[in-house]
Amino acid sequence: NFYSEIMQEAIKFLRGEDQTIREKIIEKMRHYAALENFERAALYRDQLIAFDTVTKKQAADDMLRLKEYLHLKNTPERIECIDISNLQGTDIVASVVCFINGKPAKKYYRHYQIRTVLDKPDDFSSIFEVVIRRLRRGLKEQMFPHLLVIDGGKGQLSRAQEAFRLFDNLPPIDLISLIKSRTERNSFAQEVAISAEKVVLVDQEPISLTTGSPEYKILTQIRNEAHRFAISYHRKKRATR
Repeated sequence: NFYSEIMQEAIKFLRGEDQTIREKIIEKMRHYAALENFERAALYRDQLIAFDTVTKKQAADDMLRLKEYLHLKNTPERIECIDISNLQGTDIVASVVCFINGKPAKKYYRHYQIRTVLDKPDDFSSIFEVVIRRLRRGLKEQMFPHLLVIDGGKGQLSRAQEAFRLFDNLPPIDLISLIKSRTERNSFAQEVAISAEKVVLVDQEPISLTTGSPEYKILTQIRNEAHRFAISYHRKKRATR
């Protein structure tokens, strides 16, 4: 029936199988409203409300699970991720993307042109610069992430920590880095994972992420989005030359 269809679509959305379901519901609602079939339009309005209720609850549950899994101080309702891009070693840029309750909040996305690294790529120094600039902006705007994710390993995390230590008036912000899984091709030319995605934490042992778990999905999604956003800015800069 109609309401079992709502639940099935919400489940598909939460599993990552269809990220356009909400837009489809809105499209159907507007379609029937335009036809003045207001009863049917109201059913899709109710479906939209139910869908949003289900997904918001699931997002809240996922954030609590992430907090517990990584032993965070904060429930990470607002997560930001920093990625450095230096295609062919030139024009080093960075991106900071923001997810709120597990969903992209694009109005808070930012690009950075790296100023302190000029002659050759240096991810560590680039991270140090971007974290300082992000924290300065946070102090000015009084807006910070609950969790800041650095794309990289222990070295990148250490440099981010150094940047944090330059400030003595910050709110509690959890800081981690995310190491990408490595794959190799076997004799049949198939990709085989040889290491898992790992989270590097401050003063703790790295934690492996289980592929497909809620914490895996949210952290890899924001890391991939930060990478995409940095690459797009890099290509735009190169195209304007």
